[in-house]
Order: sequence, then C-alpha cells, then structure tokens
Amino acid sequence: MRMATKAKQKQSGGMCVNSETGRLKQVIVHPAIDALRIVEPANYHQLLIDAFMDPRAVEREHARFRACLEKVTGPKGCLDFSQLLVETVTESIDGRKLLNHVLPGHDLSGLAPEALVYAAFTGYVDGIKVANPIPNTLFMRDLATVVGNTVFLANFALEPRWRESLLMEAVLRFHPRYHTENLVKVPYPNFTLEGGDVLVLRSDLIAVGCGERTSLASIMALAPKFYKAGVRKVLAVVMPRERSAMHLDTIFTVLDDKEGHYMVYKPLVDPEPGHTAQAARVVEISLLDAVGNTRCKLFDTLPKALEHAKMPIDRLIPCGGGVEPGQSREQWTDGANLFCLDRGVVIIYGQNERSIAELVRNGYKTVSADLFAKKEFKPKGKHLAVVLDAYELSHGRGGARCMTQPRVRG
Repeated sequence: MRMATKAKQKQSGGMCVNSETGRLKQVIVHPAIDALRIVEPANYHQLLIDAFMDPRAVEREHARFRACLEKVTGPKGCLDFSQLLVETVTESIDGRKLLNHVLPGHDLSGLAPEALVYAAFTGYVDGIKVANPIPNTLFMRDLATVVGNTVFLANFALEPRWRESLLMEAVLRFHPRYHTENLVKVPYPNFTLEGGDVLVLRSDLIAVGCGERTSLASIMALAPKFYKAGVRKVLAVVMPRERSAMHLDTIFTVLDDKEGHYMVYKPLVDPEPGHTAQAARVVEISLLDAVGNTRCKLFDTLPKALEHAKMPIDRLIPCGGGVEPGQSREQWTDGANLFCLDRGVVIIYGQNERSIAELVRNGYKTVSADLFAKKEFKPKGKHLAVVLDAYELSHGRGGARCMTQPRVRG
C-alpha cells in the first residue's frame, strides 16, 4: 500500500489535496504585478477586474499575504507562478516549444526566458503591444485544481483568461521538478471548468459550482476522471449566472471540516424560511464506475446535500452578518472567500468587518496578518482568523482562497 501511494505521488509530481482544511504544505501564488502595470483605464472591465488597480498597493498587500502562507509552508513551500514558468522555459525544450506561440500570430522563440514570460503575462513584445495582459493570474485558484493526486486543468469560460490555461499546462507538463503525469483536461472546448468552482470536501467527495464559469456538462464529461481520482460523489451546486456569484467559493468556503464550520452567503446557501426561491439547488451525482455511469438526487439547499453526504454541520457562519446591506456588500468584497492555512485557521480580508464579527461570535480569535507572520505557527486546535488588509486586492474580485493554488495539504 505504501509503495502504491508513493507511485501515485511520483506520477502526480508530489501533489496531493484531499480536503479544504488540511495543513498547507505547498502552494502556488502570483501577484501579477507586470500585467497590472499594463492594464489601461479603457479596458479594465473587459479584463474582468472591477477597478483600475494600483500595482504598488497590490504588491504590498500580496507580500503580506504571502508571508502568512510561508509561515505555515516555509519559504520553499510557497511557489511563484512566474518563476515556475521561467524555469520551465529554461530547462524544458518541450515547455519552450509550447510557449513560443502563447501569443497567437507571434513567434517568441527568439526571446530570453524572462522576456518570453513577461510577454506571456503582459502581451508586450519588444515594447510593442500585441495582446491584452492577463492580470487575473493574481487569482491562481482558477487555473487548475488538485483532487487527490490528480490535477484538473481549467478550461476558462471567458476569452480574457484563455491564455492562462496554456501557461498552467506548460508548468504541469514540463516543469523539471513539479510536472505531473496525472493531468486531466476538459475533453470538449465548449465545456468549461474553473478551479474556484471546485471544493475538495473529502477524498471521496467534491462540490462543484455550476453557474457563470463552470458547466454541468463538464462535470458529467469528467465523471470517469473524477472516479479514477477517488471521488465517489459530486455535489453540483447550481448557482445564478451572475458575476457576484462567479464561483462557488464566492458564496461558500470550508473553515473546519471536523467540527462542521462553513462561511456562507445566506441568500444562496442558507436562506431564511420562506425565502428559498433564490437558493442554489444541488444535484448529488453518485459516480458508480470508471466509465461514467451515475445516479442523481436533487436537494433544495447545499446544507441538506452536505448532511446527506455525511459532512458534519455545526455552524453556518453568515458572511456580512447575514442581513442586508452588510451581507451583499461583504459578499462582493469576498467576505465568504476564506482560505484555510490549517483546519480552523483562516485568512479573511480586513474590510469585511461584519463577517469578522461573526467569526468572533462563533469562537474565532483574530490576529493581524503582520503579527501572524512574525510569530511561530503552532496550531493548537484553536480557531483563528488572520485579518489581511487588502483594500486594493479586493478590487480584482477575488479573496484569499482565490489567490492560492494548493499543491499539497496535510
């Protein structure tokens, strides 16, 4: 059994994620500063960000965020996406060939590795703009998702992000140390999947949002691959096709899977009696075999589906206090998009004051990101909310979970 596990880990490039809350050991991040410096006032909405962001402020806030991650993973466990790409292009002939044409109609084979990666992120070659930048690489979560020892590559719904999949594929296939043999791609170009919609609840259970960015068709098409990855049930959460709920992790995240703590946006996840018309319905898809046979069951709400799947539910903590206008305001600033450093130890944006107050009311202590990064990390089973001042980061429409792509969890 141990030899089989080691073989799987070797095939997966060492990647292994079986929960949302296991202690973080390795993660990919990227501040996207070069791309943000190129964004123009006329096109930032087209590029799927909500404001003309200040790269200097983003760089400062992201550095504080990364310091919190490194406090848990150690410096070697926090990987920068642009550096991984430079190493891929430098050390892999096949990786170089794949990325020489990352900008359609332009041959980048004559560029040095650093210049090629800069061009891939910014769309500028030798000082000339040939394509739009891709600032959403700030949100690494969406590019791929690790389920068990298998990596599922994103197939983005919207054109401004299409280039990101090719960059991620280059690292996953050709990086000299972090490549994987267990890479799965969506089989049809018009079937979409994005990592922010996929939550690994247990080794045998995942939740996948179906809304603006990920399609139910993709889940069905990938059913045999999910089964091979160890998944036996998929909770397909059918959400409104709206930007405010672009991914499942904008309305629902796991804080403690043993005690059953979740941060939720109540109108869609845990509505009051008599107000269930807008609730996200859930199709529980039981995966019966490796050829794609399934059995489905419908639930009115996500908590009911979680309970049926034997996930513990003790506290559904309401984003923004669970009342208007706070819940809608703070859901927009990613008050439901929390990231677990370890079970019960989460990062949340500081402007979400009502959400933080709800965490405190439910037994979570708070600490600033700066203070957390200075102290030795000693998990003691206590619940802790690390508060990150991220006023500029939130303008990109992504929270702490969005900015991470975990490769290995305990």
